[in-house]
Amino acid sequence: MPASASKTPWSIKPLIGIVSDVVPIRGYHKRWYMIGMTMVGAAALALLGVLPLSAGFATLGALLMFASMLQQAVVDLLVEGEYAKKMAAKPETGPDLVTWVWANYQSAQLLAACLVGTLADAFNPRVIFLVAVPFAAQILAPLFRGFLGEERRPPGDRRPRFDLVRQHKGVFSLALLM
Repeated sequence: MPASASKTPWSIKPLIGIVSDVVPIRGYHKRWYMIGMTMVGAAALALLGVLPLSAGFATLGALLMFASMLQQAVVDLLVEGEYAKKMAAKPETGPDLVTWVWANYQSAQLLAACLVGTLADAFNPRVIFLVAVPFAAQILAPLFRGFLGEERRPPGDRRPRFDLVRQHKGVFSLALLM
């Protein structure tokens, strides 16, 4: 499996969105997808930090990188969907919200860029993956506390919503083609 496979989750975001919109988990369309994928992504990073880096582990390493990137893509997409709803409800706050999100994203990228070189020089490069685990897992606390603000579907309405696919056939077709 080539290393470029780790970037595949970013190109399947439309499919991720379709699945989460159509199939709620325990009444939520976003929460449990993000929790599950965060656990998978954090575990993948932890394994990348402790497993030996050798040619024999290349395929496993690529799969673990795929899992880590899948967590990032899922959380990115589903949180974007939630704050897009908030911007639609209060359009006057939209630019401020986008600025806040991107300022945090870019600050985290800068911190990561500063840490990676320093850690790689001072320690085994695998330490970088171990340092990344708490950063990947940090979304779990707000998700478990319900800070996402996602409304839970009522008990009688938690089945897959295939009617959405039929209702918005063109949008779903486009998403699948992408």
